[in-house]
Amino acid sequence: PNMIRLGDIRLRAQRAWKELHKKTGSAIYRTRFTDIRDSFPTDYPGHPSGEIGMWNTARDKLNQALDQKRASNSRWRATMKEADDLYRKVTKDMNSQVQDAAWVKLMYTAYLRDDWKGILAVFKEADTFWNSKAAKDQAKAQPTIAQRRKPERGRASYWKAEALYRLERWDEVIKALDGWHVEYDSLKSSGPYYVGALGHLVFAYIGKGDIPNADKYFTRILKADAKYRLLPKITFALAKHFNDQAREIDSERKKARIALNGSVDDPLGGARTKLRMVEKRESQTVGFLVTRESRLVKLKELVATYEKKQKEGLPQNIRDKDYNAAKK
Repeated sequence: PNMIRLGDIRLRAQRAWKELHKKTGSAIYRTRFTDIRDSFPTDYPGHPSGEIGMWNTARDKLNQALDQKRASNSRWRATMKEADDLYRKVTKDMNSQVQDAAWVKLMYTAYLRDDWKGILAVFKEADTFWNSKAAKDQAKAQPTIAQRRKPERGRASYWKAEALYRLERWDEVIKALDGWHVEYDSLKSSGPYYVGALGHLVFAYIGKGDIPNADKYFTRILKADAKYRLLPKITFALAKHFNDQAREIDSERKKARIALNGSVDDPLGGARTKLRMVEKRESQTVGFLVTRESRLVKLKELVATYEKKQKEGLPQNIRDKDYNAAKK
């Protein structure tokens, strides 16, 4: 009991140093606060706040890492690693009310490091745990954990889809979010998850070239949150698709015009040129046939005259004269 009371006093001192740091921005106060925070689990191992204290310490470490990242401080990754180590300890605590949330935090920190495969690895690990007999028995024995688990699994599925989206594995994004908005409708007002999942579906369908479905989910985003931060990016992606299509069609149209021996500026001129060429070839063919037909008629006349003269037995020179007359 005395250690618990001493721990309580220590926690009040920790909160006081933290408050002073917030008000003054002093690094000295922050150091005093973090020293107490980091040593507390070791100094007071049996204190009831140990579990939530580890969660709070991890959260503080994460916020510190984010501040360092924004300030281009190279230590941000090391600080985030400290937060990760603490979150992982929480995932092993079967009595913790934030055990499932810790899995989601590990996916979030992987996201902050642009570690898409890391997100998928953590998701697989968490999903294996949630489907285990131990986790199911835990949920039955502790209703509050069961109640919190469903939305946390929804958030975890969101981060999985985020990683797949970043890796441009479009079919897997669609599969991961199939029915997600119905199953996790409770997340509609929970941060970026609900609308963000709609955004992932839009980009996945654009990636597959399925614009009707992309447009369907785009419309749902407009209804859900007309101020969604990625709306400009989505709008640009859809506009780019239609512009690319328009350029392809225009290119094919130009090729078709040129194929007609016309020009880009006078497409019908090409058609007229084509027609004139055809007419000219047909006219030449008809003229050729008429000429040949006329010569054939003359030839037949010549043959008839020659045969007639032969039968009459006229001198050869007369027959030749008639032949020459027919030939002309």
